[in-house]
Amino acid sequence: MVAYTVKSGETVAQIASDRGISTADLARHNELLTDEVVRPGAVLMVPPQSRPPAKTEKIVVAVPVDLRPPPGHERRFYQAVPGDTLESVATALAVRAEDLQQWNGLDAQARLHSGMTLQAIVPTTIPLTNVRTLTDEAVRLLVVGSDAFFDYHEGLKGRVRVITAIKQGDTWQSIASKTGLSVGMLERINRRSRTTPLVVGERFVVYVPADQANANVGT
Repeated sequence: MVAYTVKSGETVAQIASDRGISTADLARHNELLTDEVVRPGAVLMVPPQSRPPAKTEKIVVAVPVDLRPPPGHERRFYQAVPGDTLESVATALAVRAEDLQQWNGLDAQARLHSGMTLQAIVPTTIPLTNVRTLTDEAVRLLVVGSDAFFDYHEGLKGRVRVITAIKQGDTWQSIASKTGLSVGMLERINRRSRTTPLVVGERFVVYVPADQANANVGT
């Protein structure tokens, strides 16, 4: 057994996974529940690694804007754990809570939920050895409202992007009914308001079930 000090942003499951042991084993050796919240600075006894850590896919992160770090800085991503607040995460990352709020498009009173990923711009001179963070290489970044963002989230529902042409008689509501998308979603996908008239022949983006991708989605 070796002693391990818990970092900010770590859970029992993550610590176990990173070391190739089961969550149940780690919890049992430390008399914890498998989903128990362990605070930063706590010391756990970790059994020897029994297998290589499992390879994980990149974490999908949606951000309001793709930040570009200035010289001397880098972007890091932090996954919230139970009990985290904007202030506590900002302190752990050595940034201002106001900046963390702005970088992630959050309300000042926003509550962080477990697993929520935040982006932060931190100076490269500040060591984050006591904080669990991810680099750009470890995440799949999606800017909210981008084509890639909609492709991903609609793809989870088995839908694919289709570019169609507006036909005579098409309306926002008729296209919404035909595709199963809300008018609001159509507005966001096409980055325009429902108050703008639809012109016959113009391109219009929708998402439809994959098996209907070649069908006529107009009315």
